[in-house]
Amino acid sequence: MKQLKLILFLGLLLQTISLFGQEENTLTKSQQKEIINKLASNLEEAYVFEDKAIEMSKALKKAKFSKDIEVFLKEVNVLLANLANDAHLQFLYDPSLFQELINPIKSKTEEVDNENGLRVKNYGFKEVKILNGNIGYLKISGFYENEEAFKVAAAAMEFLKHSDAYIIDLRENPGGSGKMGQFLASYFFEQSDEKMLLTNYNRKNDELTQEWNLFDIPGERRSDKPLYIIINKHTGSAAEALPYAMQAYKKATIVGKPSFGGAHSGDDEALAHGFIAFIPSGRVLSPVTNDNWEQKGVQPDINIDPKLAVYKIQSLLIDKWLTNDSLSHNKQTYLGWYSKYYKALLNSEKVTPSVTLTGNYKGYKVSIKDGKLYFGSKELIPFSESIFFAKTGYRNSNNGDLIFEFDNVEQPNKLFYTIIRPSGEVEKISLNKE
Repeated sequence: MKQLKLILFLGLLLQTISLFGQEENTLTKSQQKEIINKLASNLEEAYVFEDKAIEMSKALKKAKFSKDIEVFLKEVNVLLANLANDAHLQFLYDPSLFQELINPIKSKTEEVDNENGLRVKNYGFKEVKILNGNIGYLKISGFYENEEAFKVAAAAMEFLKHSDAYIIDLRENPGGSGKMGQFLASYFFEQSDEKMLLTNYNRKNDELTQEWNLFDIPGERRSDKPLYIIINKHTGSAAEALPYAMQAYKKATIVGKPSFGGAHSGDDEALAHGFIAFIPSGRVLSPVTNDNWEQKGVQPDINIDPKLAVYKIQSLLIDKWLTNDSLSHNKQTYLGWYSKYYKALLNSEKVTPSVTLTGNYKGYKVSIKDGKLYFGSKELIPFSESIFFAKTGYRNSNNGDLIFEFDNVEQPNKLFYTIIRPSGEVEKISLNKE
């Protein structure tokens, strides 16, 4: 194996010497022509839109490019972007990846290293928890499709199965395998409710595939539960397919900012002299919209700063549940305070704490630092001029269940320190100002 790696290294070294033989970081005329002809040929053969492929091929062969590699890369990419306007189409210089593409030899060690890398990432499942109000939260950083990834996904859904609503957080998720999105989507359809989620036409292989929700899944379905999916500008590719398909069938509410906008699938192609291109050959379409998210991104139903998306979803769900007349008094109390808490988190910047609130209250110090009110070391989040919530909760209770209420803003005499238990019980302590 060491001998093989040495051969590959020497081959790469010889190629680099050949490439930069005349002048460092420059190409000869014949080398550049070979690269451009190979790129044009690959586009004509594989690029998802044939008419665009022909147009780009002709333009590439006609254009004059700099011999400087860095400038050459920019010029070619600008030409491709102007003609194709495709977020996935890229022209790159990467001798290492070039060698891997033309010599696709993977050792057992490399396979184990790759598997260990996925294991460390927990196969993309970064966080699973129950939020206040019994809302199941699932944070996924990447979509993978090996056996272990699906086991982790099933375990996460099993953990959340008693939730009254669900949040799937896809912020910063660049994508991966669409099969994971298909798997997760299936939990929110009845077994009898067969739906074609997306179709994918691959021009290079002249192949049309259909993606349906799965008939069999491990665990219980949650088709009657509200589903919210959070996205941002770094949500890309396969991670965009899930919210787009679920939004089209009105199975999920999308929250955040428009996603990246990459709906075309493809492969890295080795060209020549260390240059490669990622050429999109597949085009995804929704049978509902007869469109996709290419260049546009998935458009959120609720457009909000993604950092505030979880609070917004919690606020919406709790306010909806509060309209249920059958709720117990304790449940009404508990949810009512949390409704105010999440509104406080969403609107805290609109309230400036008054300096009149500062002072000592029965030995507890209230102060202002950098425009924020503190109770001892706890940062307080304003709901109004007189009502505040602790940013971190009481040590023996859930986060966010401490409420601070001043009797008067201009000349406060008392501070009411309130603890809201998950059971709905309220413990209220009065602290006199000294």
